[in-house]
Amino acid sequence: MKKLISLLPGVVLSLSPIVAQNLVPNSSFENNTGCPSGWSQIGLVNQWTSPSNGTPDYYHTCATVPDMDVPVNISGYAQPHTGNGYVGIITYGDTLTFPGTPLYVEYIQIPLSSPMIAGQCYTVQFWVSCCEGTPALIGTDPNIVGLSSHISAFISVAPPTAPGWN
Repeated sequence: MKKLISLLPGVVLSLSPIVAQNLVPNSSFENNTGCPSGWSQIGLVNQWTSPSNGTPDYYHTCATVPDMDVPVNISGYAQPHTGNGYVGIITYGDTLTFPGTPLYVEYIQIPLSSPMIAGQCYTVQFWVSCCEGTPALIGTDPNIVGLSSHISAFISVAPPTAPGWN
């Protein structure tokens, strides 16, 4: 199934204290166990997983099929912020797009390389790029008020789980 709703290639994450140490390992999705050959292959990216039934996609210049290639793929055109790969997620999908699901959302997660320290200031930043067919970009979905309302970071001691599709 072609994923059209808010597919976000180009997500690169960084969590760093003010001294500029990145606590997010493999933040540019470069370390992998293989090249993408189809949809839903977040499992190829070392240490990254999905906490829900969602199926994030992996795009890389070493892809074995054009749909998952970089920078041009089935979702559009996007250069990686750094390196040769990125991950695509759906931040909002309704029952019209995904029949049988009231809301469909994809997440990605990774354990930090070291614990955060209480009282320390941290900066969280990530880069996001919408695919060309995203309703939020072209203004065709009245339920989507904008990209920023669907992107966030959640930091917890225990790995979160998001049972189901939302």
